Amino acid sequence: MKNLKKLVVIFCLSILSIAGSAKSADNRPLTFIAVEKGDVKKFKELIDAGANVNEVYDGVSLLIYACSNHGADKVNNDIVKILLDSPKINVKTISMTDGDYDKTWATTPLVALLSSASYNSKLESVVRLVKMGVDINYHSEFNNKFDALIVATFGGKPSDESKAITMAILNNASPKLNVNYMGKYDATGYLNTVQSQHAEAVEAILKRGAKVEGISSSESWGGMIPLTIEHDNYDILDIIMKYKANKYGPTPSSSMPLNAAMMKGKDVKWAEYFITKYKVDVNHLGQPRTAADEPAINVAAFWNNVEGIKFLLNHGAKIDLSTSQGINAIQMAAQHNSLDAAKYLIEQKAKLTGYNSVSFNAMSYAAVANHLDMLELLVKSGADVNEVSKEWPWAGPLAKLATMFNPLDKKTRLKTISKLLELGANPNVLHAQDMTAMMYAAKLGTSEGWKAAVEHCELLIKSGANVNLANTAGRDGTHDGFSVRKLKTCQPVD
Repeated sequence: MKNLKKLVVIFCLSILSIAGSAKSADNRPLTFIAVEKGDVKKFKELIDAGANVNEVYDGVSLLIYACSNHGADKVNNDIVKILLDSPKINVKTISMTDGDYDKTWATTPLVALLSSASYNSKLESVVRLVKMGVDINYHSEFNNKFDALIVATFGGKPSDESKAITMAILNNASPKLNVNYMGKYDATGYLNTVQSQHAEAVEAILKRGAKVEGISSSESWGGMIPLTIEHDNYDILDIIMKYKANKYGPTPSSSMPLNAAMMKGKDVKWAEYFITKYKVDVNHLGQPRTAADEPAINVAAFWNNVEGIKFLLNHGAKIDLSTSQGINAIQMAAQHNSLDAAKYLIEQKAKLTGYNSVSFNAMSYAAVANHLDMLELLVKSGADVNEVSKEWPWAGPLAKLATMFNPLDKKTRLKTISKLLELGANPNVLHAQDMTAMMYAAKLGTSEGWKAAVEHCELLIKSGANVNLANTAGRDGTHDGFSVRKLKTCQPVD
């Protein structure tokens, strides 16, 4: 009788041993095959029979295999739950999701699960993994170096389940959760939740110590406030402001949030709420010669946003406010051929004259960009086509064009020069250093653009340019390497 009992015990132990190391004909563990087939019943039988819940095959742990799409087309969370029910399960396991992957792609069960499609809800599995101590901050080359929070929040408009999963992580993770971690493509959980308008998660992340301005590798980062401009409501804007975001941008050199709302007329409603509730100065300027040095009205003018210009003027914007380099709204409109904006600025008495410190006035911007309609509008509205600069010898629109050469737009430039002459440009006007457009056209003849110089000079002469007009140094158009006469035969002056 005793021998019979011993035989029974030995038989049972043998069965458990077989179950724990059962292999298929191709040497794969039966548990892995059950995962692939999504066979919950067979998987449970194998685990109940003593199969190793922490088995690793071909560099892949059973739990991570069950949590990833490499185990099956979609994850079956009933199988994941069976593993998590095991007292011996190690949720801190880290492995690849596929044996063919490089070891740098090793990941956690949580990131694998969040990165995979599922047949059924993964919420319970996520909560249990977090509570059981999975490495919440782990990241690798797998899924763009995203950690669990970034994976959970990444994508477009979140579903109710994805919102619940995000909150499950935020509500159950230990204080060690790093809410300021940034994966590839500057992705963070905070950024993702702001973009997806998940207000509850935004507040939870900020409560955990996220930097309210966000983090980015870009030097031109404008903070989180502008990301709320096209939101359905102002909830997230108010949350961000409650946590002390700077209404003028993250740094003194950052582009201002208000400016971001001046590109489209439809964003005026957001701007109205923002500047009214948070007392934003529409004339504020930040650090000179940076993105913060641009008046909001300049942005509206550049983008032809008449509604934005009206809004700003109604709130006290200075129509001729300029950057530290003297660039103002009418000049910005001229640059971008924003005719509607220019017309409205002119109606509101914007100043049309004056050079900035980079040697341009509104006429010059329109000329170099070949905006003929803008040139005509400016001149008919009172701009002086012959306005003189005492600081820049090449400042005038005619002089600027005479010095430029690009074989790809030769015909366009000649057409613009003709338009300027038609509008009253005088080729004999002396700018700084007593330089004329004619002198600059001749100077161009010393470079590889000499053929263009011939055409420019001919056009200027036909319009009354005086080739012998000299500056105070006694130089005229014949002293810069070519004479107009010999330009025609491409011969240098003797």
